[in-house]
Amino acid sequence: MRNASVAEIRAFILEQIAGSLRAGAPVSDELHLLDAGVLDSVGFVTLIAALEEHLGGEIDLGEADPDEFLTVGGLARCAHSSAHARNASARD
Repeated sequence: MRNASVAEIRAFILEQIAGSLRAGAPVSDELHLLDAGVLDSVGFVTLIAALEEHLGGEIDLGEADPDEFLTVGGLARCAHSSAHARNASARD
């Protein structure tokens, strides 16, 4: 799995959702992707698939709190943690 920083993953997420955002509007890490109407459930699954392809491996959200991974910053941190854990287990 590709080793990307949280900031790089956040930038990738913002690229993927750019079409749903108001041009030039700042995006906080606390932006809730579903509640704010940025994505619907299908769009969220599509974003996860794009992240997994970009990072080269599965993102495990099974243990994560949905209130966390449904925000821009939370999803970036969850994806980073998942990539880091996968890379660590691959080295073992």
